Amino acid sequence: AEERQADQASELVAHIRSLSSRSPQERATSLAILANAAEAPSLLEAARPFIRERVAQVREESGDEALAVILFLAAEGIRFLDVLNLLPLSTREQSEIYSRLQQMAEETYA
Repeated sequence: AEERQADQASELVAHIRSLSSRSPQERATSLAILANAAEAPSLLEAARPFIRERVAQVREESGDEALAVILFLAAEGIRFLDVLNLLPLSTREQSEIYSRLQQMAEETYA
């Protein structure tokens, strides 16, 4: 059971880590998708089931469902602000925040 929890913890941690190491090209692609979705909101329909599944997975795998969802949403919020070039954090500060989110994610599975 402990090994299973470690594997599960790594899924949320990996998601947060992937958001923290996005390239400028990935940010530009995200912005293009967002701009297209603003023009045609129906484009977001395909993403709804994916996001629903991710949140359900985070809830199911954590010992603290609410905290795991908060961490997932916080990481996504940082990504969104970054894509819009509205994130008021230096690169170092972003790295520190993502590291803390990862640490907290790991703790939700302990």
